[in-house]
Amino acid sequence: LKGIFGKEPLQSVNPDEAVALGAATYAGIKAKPEETTTRQKKKLDKVGLKDVANAYYGTVVYDDEIGRIIHKIIIKRGTPLPCSVTKIYEAYSKGVFHANLTQSPIEELDLDMVEPIFDHLMEGLPPGSKIQVTWSCDQNMRMQAEFYHPDSGTRFDKELEVDSAGTGNTKDGNDDMFETFVIE
Repeated sequence: LKGIFGKEPLQSVNPDEAVALGAATYAGIKAKPEETTTRQKKKLDKVGLKDVANAYYGTVVYDDEIGRIIHKIIIKRGTPLPCSVTKIYEAYSKGVFHANLTQSPIEELDLDMVEPIFDHLMEGLPPGSKIQVTWSCDQNMRMQAEFYHPDSGTRFDKELEVDSAGTGNTKDGNDDMFETFVIE
């Protein structure tokens, strides 16, 4: 655990009790006001709760600086939700743009450590075309991918519901490995 998170694990808390307390607190915060007592409301008002990304979300790109294909983080784990990030990419060659979304429980560049979530191919673009890619994530871990080619007006949108367990599986069942053809 220390290697992954960079700090010693706490051993003073029973993990089962901590999970149960967290779940009960979350249920209380999400409960309808008429379902809680005045005392419960008062205690729950002291709790600061915010939805955050449960993993690192990125894309596969060719990094000119190091001369290899890597996993480039777009949305970091712990980023408050909802969030939206836009990046500009360039079609690799022959007018083909291969956009993808990946997920990883740790901040990792190595492609063997990331899970593919989504892949989309745009073809027929002039070589060197700039593509505007926007990844958005709401509080329910639904991700929206928007690909826009400003020169032609071509736009493609895709909504994904990421598995809350962080396994990278999506509701549309697209968990095949993909080719990498994007340059940042």
